[in-house]
Amino acid sequence: MKKIKDQYSIGLLILVLITIVFLIIRDIPLSNSEIGLVGALLGGFISGGLTLVGVKATIENQGREKFIDMYPERKMLLDNQLEQMKKILKHYNHLLEDTHAYRIEDIEQMKDDFSGCIQKSTTISGEVYNHTKAFQKSFNGIETCTGTKKSSEIHPITGVEITYIGGVCITSGKENEYYRHLRILNNSYDKIEKQLEDLDDKYNKLTGM
Repeated sequence: MKKIKDQYSIGLLILVLITIVFLIIRDIPLSNSEIGLVGALLGGFISGGLTLVGVKATIENQGREKFIDMYPERKMLLDNQLEQMKKILKHYNHLLEDTHAYRIEDIEQMKDDFSGCIQKSTTISGEVYNHTKAFQKSFNGIETCTGTKKSSEIHPITGVEITYIGGVCITSGKENEYYRHLRILNNSYDKIEKQLEDLDDKYNKLTGM
C-alpha cells in the first residue's frame, strides 16, 4: 500500500510540473529550438521521475526479499533466546519458594547457555541486542545479591550432622537491589518477546499469511 502511495505521489508531482510549465509557456512565443529545449526538459523530468520510481521499487523489493529470507533464522534465534531467558526468570522470580530451588551449578549452566545469545542477537536487530545486553547486565548484578543456602540432616546410622551447600538464596540486606535487577530482567524479556511478535507480524503482512 505504501509503495502504491509513493508511486502515485511521484506521478502526481510530474503531472503538476508539466501543467505548470505548459501554463507558463503557452502564451510565450517560442522558436522551434526553444520548444525543443522545453520538450527536452519535460522529458528529463518524466524520465527522472520514472527512474526514481523504478529504483525505489527495486530497493524496497530487495529489502522485502532479504527480510523474508532471514526470517526463519531470526525467529529461531529469538525463540531460543527467549527460552534461555525464561529459565533464568523462572529461577529468580521464584527464589523464595521452597518448592523451587536451584544449585549453584544450575546457575552456571544457565549463564553458559545464555552467553551465546549476546553475539547472536546482533544478527537480529540493534534493539534486540540492547535489550539482551541489559538482561545480561542485570543477570550478573542479581548474582551479587544471592548466596548459597545451607541445609543439614543427621545421618541415620552414624548420628553425625551432615551439612549440604548448593542451594541459592537472597543475601540479607540486598533485597531491594535484588528486586531492582529482577524488574530489569522481566522488562527486558517482555521487550524481546514484543520484538518476536513484531517480526512475526511483519512476515505475515509481507507474505500475505
